[in-house]
Formats: sequence, C-alpha cells, structure tokens
Amino acid sequence: MVVLSRQCTLAHWCQLCFGFIFMRLSLCEVHYSIPEEMEPGAVIGNVARDLGIDVAELTRRRARVVAEGTRRFCELRWETDCLLVSEKMDREELCAQSPPCVLQFQLLLEDPLEVYSILLHVQDINDNSPAFENGQIELELLESMAPGRRVPLESARDPDIAPNSVQHYSISDSGYFALEMNTQVDRNAYPELVLKKPLDRESRADHFLTLSGVDGGRPSRSGAASIHIHVLDANDNIPVFEESVYTVSAHENSAPGSVLIKLNAIDLDNGIYGDVSYSFSHVPDKKRGLVWIDPVTGEVRLTGVLDYEEAASHELDVQAKDGGGQSSHCKLMIHVKDENDNAPVIVIKSNSASVPEDTSPGTTMVVLLHVYDLDAGTSGRVTCYVSADVPFKLVSQVKNYFMLVTVFTVTVFTVFNCNSPVFRHSRYRVHVAENQPVGTLLLRVRADDADEGKNAKIFYSLSEDVTAYLSIDSATGEIITARSFDYEAFTHFHVQVMARDGGSPPFVSNCSVWVFIGDQNDNAPVVLYPAAPAGYLVTKVIAVDVDAGHNAWLSYEIVGTTQPDLFSIGLHCGEIRTMRPFVKDDDTKHSLLVSVTDNGPKALSTTATVNIAIEDGMRVIDQLSARGTDESHVLSDLTVYLIIALVGVSSFCLVLIIAVLYMGLCKYRHVYHSPANFPVFPPTCGPPGYFDASGFNTVRKEDELTWFLTSSSWKGDFRFGSGFVDFDMQRKTLRSGGHSARCAKLSVSHKL
Repeated sequence: MVVLSRQCTLAHWCQLCFGFIFMRLSLCEVHYSIPEEMEPGAVIGNVARDLGIDVAELTRRRARVVAEGTRRFCELRWETDCLLVSEKMDREELCAQSPPCVLQFQLLLEDPLEVYSILLHVQDINDNSPAFENGQIELELLESMAPGRRVPLESARDPDIAPNSVQHYSISDSGYFALEMNTQVDRNAYPELVLKKPLDRESRADHFLTLSGVDGGRPSRSGAASIHIHVLDANDNIPVFEESVYTVSAHENSAPGSVLIKLNAIDLDNGIYGDVSYSFSHVPDKKRGLVWIDPVTGEVRLTGVLDYEEAASHELDVQAKDGGGQSSHCKLMIHVKDENDNAPVIVIKSNSASVPEDTSPGTTMVVLLHVYDLDAGTSGRVTCYVSADVPFKLVSQVKNYFMLVTVFTVTVFTVFNCNSPVFRHSRYRVHVAENQPVGTLLLRVRADDADEGKNAKIFYSLSEDVTAYLSIDSATGEIITARSFDYEAFTHFHVQVMARDGGSPPFVSNCSVWVFIGDQNDNAPVVLYPAAPAGYLVTKVIAVDVDAGHNAWLSYEIVGTTQPDLFSIGLHCGEIRTMRPFVKDDDTKHSLLVSVTDNGPKALSTTATVNIAIEDGMRVIDQLSARGTDESHVLSDLTVYLIIALVGVSSFCLVLIIAVLYMGLCKYRHVYHSPANFPVFPPTCGPPGYFDASGFNTVRKEDELTWFLTSSSWKGDFRFGSGFVDFDMQRKTLRSGGHSARCAKLSVSHKL
C-alpha cells in the first residue's frame, strides 16, 4: 500500500525572486511509503497529481529525479506521470536495524528551477527468519549453583525490525530450567536460562534443551539452537566486570593495532576457576574483524578501520569466562570521532551543450552542480567558486546546489572535428649505418588533416615503448636516434608512429616505420684455433757451472730474437714462455739467442741458439708419447742393472775409496785454479753429440741435435750437452785457443 503525506508552505504558491525572475523554488516535501522487495516497475505514486503540477509541465521543464548516492531506486515516467521502482530495495541492506528507513530524492524542474523533496519510507516485511550464530550451545554449570541463578544465552539474530524481529523465546521442558528475558539499559533483550531446582552431577551429568526464537511476523518465522549443559563440580564464583557498560571514544582512521581499552573482570575463586578469559559474543557480521580482544589481558585493540560516515558508534558484547565454565557479560560502546577525511564531491546534475548567441547575462543556466561532503559538522560545509577569468558565475538558491550562469553576452561558434589525420605514406623504410651518433635524423613523417584550426593541428608520437632507440618531435614528425645502433646486435626493427589531431574528441591514425641498420667494418678478426695462452711454457734451458758459491749462480737472458714481444725467459730458472697468444701475423719459425752468465767478480757467460717452429703438434705429440714410453722402459732396466752393479762392486769400492778421494782432491784443486772455467751444459737423455764452439773444428755437423716441441713440452726439462764431457780436453783446448774461445754456442732446433 502506498501512503502519501504532503507538507507545503505558502512558498509553493509564490514565486521567489532573488535577483533572477526566471527561477521559482519550492519547499514542498512529498512522502511515500512502500514495502521493501518490490519488483522494478511497481508504481510508487503519481507525482504530478500529488504536487499539483500540470503533466505537460513535467516534459517541458525536463523533470527528473536525482539522488545523492550512485544508486537510483526510482525513476520518473513522463508519459504516465508516475514514480516507479527502478531497482529492488532491501531495507536490511539500506538501513540495517534503523527503524525509520527513509530514502531522500529530489525532483528537479527547470526554467524556472524548482526542487521538490521526495521522502520514500521503505517498510519492513518479514523476509528473514531468526537465526542463532551457533546452532549448538555448550554450557558448563556447577552442581553447587543455587536455584534462581541466571545464565545468559545467545540471542537469535533477525535482520528485520519490529514487529518482524525476534519477539519471544522458548525452551523445551526439562524440569530443571526455565527461560526468562532480560532487558538491558539500551533496551536490548536477550534470553537467560534460570535454574529451577538444584543440579546433581552424580545423578545426571548432562542436560539437553532446545532454544527457539520466534519473530512477530504474519506468518511468523522461527529458528532453533540446541543447548548442551555439562554439570561440573563446585565453582561458586563467576567473573564480575567492574562496570556493566564501558564507553570509549576513538578517532576514525586510527591506525590498526591501537589500544582502545583494557577490560577487567574479577573472579574470587582460586586455581583454574579464578582464571578469566575474554572474548566477544553476539558480534554482527559487519563488525567482525573491526576489533580484537586479548583473551588473557582483556586488552581491546583496533584491527580494522573506523569510518564515521559508515557508523558513528559500535556496540559489542564482551564475555568473561573462568576456568570452571562460568561467565558474565558487559557492553563495550565505541564512539567514533569524525575527521575531515573526505574531499568535497561535485556531481553535474544538468548541463547545456551550447549557449545561444546574444543571450542576456544571468538568464541562462549552463550547468547545475550538486556539491556535498560526507564529513559532519564544519568539515562537511563546502564552498564552490569558479575562476575569475571565465564569463560565468555560480548562484546558489538551494542548499548544496549551484547554478553556473552567464555574466555577459557570449558569442559561440561551434566547430566540429570531422576528419582523421592521413599519413602521406602508410609505410616508411629508412636505412642507417651502424655507429651513427645520437641525434641522427632518420626521416620525417607527414600527416594531413582536412579540418581547420586546432582540429587540424597534428601531434606525433611513438605508439610503442621505443624511447631507448628512437624519439620523435611531436610537432614536426622528425624521427631521430636516441642511441648508437650496432649491426651485430640487431639488423632491423619496426615501430608504429601515431598522429593525433587537436579535436575533441581527437582522431588518430597510424603508419609503420621500418629501420634497417647497415654494417660497417668495425670489428677485427679473432683467431679461434689454434691458440697458446700467454705464459705458455715452451722449453727450459738448464746450464751448470762447476765453480762453487756465488760463482756458480747463473742467470739467463735472451740477447737476440726475431720477434722481441713473443718470448721471455726466466732470469734464474731458464724457462722460456710465451708473452702473449699467437696470432695469424706471427712468423712460424723463431730463433732465440740465450745468454747464460755466472755471478763471479768477472762474470763469464756462454750463449745458445734455440730454434722454435710453430705448427699443429698432434703428430709430434704422438711421436713424443711413444718415445717417452720407450725411454721409461729403458730407464727401468737401467735401474735394475745399477743395483746389481752396486752390490757387486761395493767391496771393491771400500778398498779403493782412499785412493779415489786423494785423486779427486788433486783434480779439484787443479780445476779450481784454472782460468778457463766456463759454464757448460750437462749431458742429456738425447743422442750423443759434441759442442759446436765458434773457432773450433771439433764439432761434427751430422751430430747437431733437432728437437720437436709441442704444447706438452712443459712436462720435461730441455738439456743441452753430450753423453760424456771430457773436462781435461776442454781445458787444454781453451788454453790453446785463448780468451777468444770463451763463448760457446749451441744450435738447437725446436718445433712447437
């Protein structure tokens, strides 16, 4: 049933003139009452008839219904002059438990402006059944509990309001318990279980009851919960709160984790019966997760966000329960303090697309604005203004509504954006050499627009994220490089260029640009194989000096070479190593002149020539490997022969040892005082041969040694010399040859 009440002042029949004779304001209120859950299209009322407005006026004056929120629950049909339901309304969702559920709308009429207030009262219907949060209620009662004691029970929740809310409760008859209602100071009632006669745990330890809640609807709805009562041994004290109702205030937008209050309940029992734990009970769904209580300390902390605009206060039921199962309850009231945390909202209720030329100042409304702020008090008061450099001003005759009107005569020219930009070519190809400097101009794209004025002004941009490679001048369309390109990294890429005109709304077109990168000779060849790293051991020169002490210390030096930057020799070790990797331009054969010098006061030296050939040594490696196996076998047999010989001649050595020592001492003195002591090369494991000394004819040409060295030559030492050296013969030869023959020269060929 739709109920209409009308309250109008004399102003409804009079025109109000506040400097604008064309506007008329109305202060009427129309009240409609409808039940919730009405289907869309249901008639709420005849607005034209109830307001006394001609039907033609509604259409001519562009009548419409507006609301402050984003949801529109009703709409106005001009052809029927009726206010209809446009969206199903759920009173519980809109107003929760608030008894008066009133939705406010405004009926706007233009030329002149009139605003009528429509108040829509949404009546509750019995569309929800009572429900208990816990279908199974567990209670623990002491057998020492005196008859008449009360135990609070969980109340049923029914989103409907009176009389459709829960009206009464009942329990199944057990002979021990009765049910009574308890009304608190806030007029909220909840059921309590009253003990009728003493309990005896020994005779009956458990009691089972059924609690039912019935609402007052027609027909009525009901809900039930099972109660299981455990009878415990004596615990004759219950927790007692210091106050029955606690009140605390908190600012909205307080940080989560903030402590609101600390509750305290005292239980005079000892042991576990005196331990109190805290919890919330009867918490609505919308308040879950808002606050948290420490079950041990009773400290209440904020876990959600308080919003004054959603709820100005919150009521929570706190339960204190001891170790024996007895409990008591108190109320916690949280009042939310408003903060200026909402910005004003501007809603355009009506606007004109154009203003007629030569319009008189102050006679035409351009825009109707509705400005509001959700904050309360002074924080919710808003002030609206426009810039001083525009030919308009704001006029407000109704609270929170502002009209933008002209100040002087306006001449309007309407120009339409009809054409899209058109590129002269749909695809561009550009070639650029690699290593070009940043900022190199690649090309200039051009697009034309047949419109005029700002609608023909074209702005260019790159539609893809290629700013690391290219950039474009938005006005001229010139595309330049943003980095130097490398042909070895990528040879080409593709981008899209977008042209947008200056119209409203703008038109856009695209073209493709392919960039091809040309190669340049900017990389030197790299030798991949073969390669010997720097520091590679080629061979090792070993020399000895029969002198003693510092005179026998030797140093090695390369005094002549065909390529100085390729080989080096260790000063004291004689190891010949590469200084850098071999390259293609290096010679395949090298000759090194090695000088060996002792450390005497008058240093004596000798030289040797080392010939090195660079080649692939796989075949040579096989030959040397076979030779190494044969030599190892020979050395093994030689060791056996030496052991047998040593055993055989050991007795003979004992007899001759004195004579040998005497002859050796004499020989040592003779050699030490000789002026022709040179460093000489000891015998090696190679074939017999002789030294090739400059100025002597004692060296046989056919006995010259040739060595093949490979990448594995570092595994052994390279030694010069013959199998046997006759030192006496050398001394005689040197004395006869003089000092000109002190430098010996050995020619050795290597292949690497």
